[in-house]
Amino acid sequence: RFKSCPDCGAENDIAARRCHQCDKILVDPDDMLKAALKLKDALVLRCGGMTLEQGRDAKGEWLKATYYDEEGTSVSERFRLQTPAQRKAFEQLFMRPHQRAPGVPL
Repeated sequence: RFKSCPDCGAENDIAARRCHQCDKILVDPDDMLKAALKLKDALVLRCGGMTLEQGRDAKGEWLKATYYDEEGTSVSERFRLQTPAQRKAFEQLFMRPHQRAPGVPL
């Protein structure tokens, strides 16, 4: 596993405090979770399952990922993959966190 730098996207050692590429301070994921749990309107899921669905609308094709927790609560995100920027966003926001061995090319 690794910590991704939110500023430059570099992959850093899991124990790193600063990004090795841009030298920005890295936020600990546990600290981020603690802060999210303190927010009144935050939705924090303990993911128990996920489904993928493809579809099409007036803007073109999309891929929707829906995450479910043990209590039946769900949240979803939709990705379009037509442009290079959309594919890059899909890679950064979906593929990298879900890879079995992050940082290893597919």
